[in-house]
Amino acid sequence: MAHHPLREKVIAQFVKGWTRARPETATVAVERLTELYDRFRDAGLADRIFEQQLTCGQSSTYAQRVGELLLADMLWNDGFFLESKNEGPDFLATKDGKSAWIELQTPEPAGIPKDYLAKSCTGKVRAVPHAAINLRWTAAVAEKTKKLHGYLESGVVKADQPYIIAVNTHLLNPFAMTGLYGVSGKPVAVEVLFSVGPIQVQIDRFSGDIVEQFHQHRPVLDKPGTENKVPSDTFLNEQNACISAVLGLDLLENVMINGQHPSALVYNPLAANPITPRWIGAQEHWHCTIGSEEYVVQRLDQ
Repeated sequence: MAHHPLREKVIAQFVKGWTRARPETATVAVERLTELYDRFRDAGLADRIFEQQLTCGQSSTYAQRVGELLLADMLWNDGFFLESKNEGPDFLATKDGKSAWIELQTPEPAGIPKDYLAKSCTGKVRAVPHAAINLRWTAAVAEKTKKLHGYLESGVVKADQPYIIAVNTHLLNPFAMTGLYGVSGKPVAVEVLFSVGPIQVQIDRFSGDIVEQFHQHRPVLDKPGTENKVPSDTFLNEQNACISAVLGLDLLENVMINGQHPSALVYNPLAANPITPRWIGAQEHWHCTIGSEEYVVQRLDQ
């Protein structure tokens, strides 16, 4: 397949992103990113504005489009065959005779304090804006759910096809150690899909001993500046049964050198089209068992 006219400009963007790395490391990273880009385009996964957005000079747009490359690479390494159409979700992923649509969203850091996003080595202790980050996640899931309804109405996605929302948190977290996790200590995806809040501790008023500790049930989130409440119970709502799972990711270019993308796959217990557990490789897998009076959210390996 002939190279795209903007290919050299795309490669220049890769080079720019690795200017602070050791020359030998940067060379390997750029070579691997270029190989990945060429494979992505040859596979027919790039839309008509892919290169324009990669090279537009906006860091958030660059991260969003590179995220597609990195997710494709992750899925290829996991044994998937990927297809894409002009209209519809990003990828139709097939493995072991099963297929699912996967739609990626990389939320921009609207509402996240700028001093938190600024990378520095000053040694300052900073508060993590968990509430603001959770709101970006709920917005991302809501946006892709709305798009799914449009795909279903148009027939691009069939009613019996699994649909997975992938949320790349890369623009919301400047530090790898905060990555996918929220105030509960669990992945943010678990918090916003199952109403999981921070740990609460019950203390005996006389002895001072901890009697019990449990996660706060948090079905809604406050939205600053308004009286509106944002639901954080997506996977407890039957209206969202069209979503099979949410794949939380922190898609990192340095994985091209070594390592794995931080990832957590959360399964919808009410899914109309569930996917097989561990069909998609992820570092963590979370599921929920719903009882008559309570529900339990656990990692599959626990």
